[in-house]
Amino acid sequence: MFDAEVSYPPIEPSHYLIALNPGVFEAEQARVRERFESAVELAEQAFAGELQKLVTHLAERLTGLQDGQPRWRWSSARMET
Repeated sequence: MFDAEVSYPPIEPSHYLIALNPGVFEAEQARVRERFESAVELAEQAFAGELQKLVTHLAERLTGLQDGQPRWRWSSARMET
């Protein structure tokens, strides 16, 4: 009834493109590599920022930084806010 097909495009360039103009190919390869590394660095910074916000929020909730009293009361089997 339904059919699903998955295909992955090749990521290696064709040999004729390399032979056509090796200088341009190498320049484009360096440009793409630089953009990829920049994207990875931005993603790492975003993940680190989000992790820092989560940890800060968790520490605030557990220690009660605003009034000195814990915000969480532990019952026998569940957490109450």
